[in-house]
Amino acid sequence: MKIKRYVGRTTREAMAKLRAELGADAIVLKNQ
Repeated sequence: MKIKRYVGRTTREAMAKLRAELGADAIVLKNQ
């Protein structure tokens, strides 16, 4: 399992970065 941290000005921006890099099947462990 890979654990990575994504930071953005908004949650939507951070999630877009995550999906672009890891794909739609990525699992989010924590969202703040």
